[in-house]
Amino acid sequence: MLSFSRNGGLGGPPQRLGFYARVSSEEQTQGYSIDAQLRAGQQLATERGLEFTSYIEPGRSAKGEDLRRRPVFKQLLDDAEAGRLTMVAVHKLDRFSRNLRVTLEQFERLSRAGVTFVSLTENLDFSTPWGRLALAMLGALAQFYSENLGQETSKGKQERKAQGLYNGILSFGMVKGADRVPVADTTPIEIDGETTTNLDGLLLAFREAAKGRSDAEVARILNAAGYRTTGNRGRNLFSKDTVAEMLTNRFYLGELPVVEKVRGPDGKLHKVQTGWMSGKHAAVIPSDLFESVQEARARNRTNPNSVRTERQPWSLSGIAYCGSCRSKLHVQGRPIEGKRRVGCYARIQGKGCPEPSASLDWYEEQLHAYLARLVIPPDYRDRILEMYASVRRNLDPQAVDRAKLQARLERIKKLFQWGDMPEAEYLTERTEIQKQLAVLAPVDEASVKLERLAGYLRDLPLAWEHADQRQRNHIARRLFQEVWIKNQRVVAVKPQPEFKPFFDLNCPDVRTGGSDGIRTRDLSLDRAAC
Repeated sequence: MLSFSRNGGLGGPPQRLGFYARVSSEEQTQGYSIDAQLRAGQQLATERGLEFTSYIEPGRSAKGEDLRRRPVFKQLLDDAEAGRLTMVAVHKLDRFSRNLRVTLEQFERLSRAGVTFVSLTENLDFSTPWGRLALAMLGALAQFYSENLGQETSKGKQERKAQGLYNGILSFGMVKGADRVPVADTTPIEIDGETTTNLDGLLLAFREAAKGRSDAEVARILNAAGYRTTGNRGRNLFSKDTVAEMLTNRFYLGELPVVEKVRGPDGKLHKVQTGWMSGKHAAVIPSDLFESVQEARARNRTNPNSVRTERQPWSLSGIAYCGSCRSKLHVQGRPIEGKRRVGCYARIQGKGCPEPSASLDWYEEQLHAYLARLVIPPDYRDRILEMYASVRRNLDPQAVDRAKLQARLERIKKLFQWGDMPEAEYLTERTEIQKQLAVLAPVDEASVKLERLAGYLRDLPLAWEHADQRQRNHIARRLFQEVWIKNQRVVAVKPQPEFKPFFDLNCPDVRTGGSDGIRTRDLSLDRAAC
């Protein structure tokens, strides 16, 4: 539910505070009050001289990652990105989200939109100049936290795989069974007045593909029959890509993918699927039908020897521009073929731009050398890290789960000591709790990660060295709005507003007699760079 107060006047767009208030169904029964949250938000708006807009979402949990389950929260973020809000505020940080990764990612969205954030209870105020910088940095840390989270949960996934259980979103035509083992989706659904099931749609797709239908033709047949995709992306039309993934998925044969870490040409470890293994779930597609589909798809390929390449990001994707004709720069070639080159898109299209292409490594070396001269003062680093630690303390699900398990362990110990719990039952339950505690990350692991983040802030070149292309692009976009290249040199950058003071401090706009450095104050390319 949204409500708007209309106190704006003439002389430009109103400055508006978007205040998000939420209680879950459980909290409603415990007497939590939305009115109390709103009163605190209205007082903040009055103090800051802002119009007040409330976003009220009763009966919703903030533990999950799917924002579609919180439509008012999604509307709040959409309004912020659309420029309808100046500030977003909550009474307590867990009203915003109880998932650390989601919180940091939404901080990043707000930072990109130029919207500040305030949490009243924790006294987190990102509305000051320093706060806006901290908000930008917390958004950037989302990438590192996401990777750490993946490492923390990998043990559990490996254990599930060893037991023959699946991980992730179930494929079309499958659902969780009573014992959480996947089974065929035979739930009746109505399409044009007729009853069918998603399993019927899955079988339809395989039978049509076995006849020699292309992936695109199978998609059209499924869509015409009224079937829609399932999973976390909702009910959508099938495409040739979703059909291709479905028709080659041996999960339908009762198998699970085997994923191993393989060292790539760049010297880094990458997760690569190396095969399949038997799972606990039963096959829902006959093996002869599955093999017939693979043979038909092989016949449909006009060039069996061609390799389908996946579009991959590169470090300066979306922010690199040609200094000669002002077109965007594109990366050419695939990593597996060796070093990639960067060239002007206008030249690639034959439009006469004289800018020559150059190795991507060459441009990355120039940026790396510049980052070595960019220093974030220690007091800023410390405040940013303390802010991150504060957010983590409030939202880290591992810490919450660990505290609950330890409290439960203490409770059954007292019951046993009082004689209210038999010894055998106590020992069994204690063993189970200890197993669950062992799966969670060690207590001191958070401090280890925090120290790693501190290292990245102290040494930006170190973060650049350890990052892959996707992560480098994330770092580059946090630092720069634009990177300009001319005569195979990075000749100018336009920093993000939050980082401009540091660029001005570390690289003042002075002449050096050449264009082999980077100048930060403007983008006129006819002047020397610092």
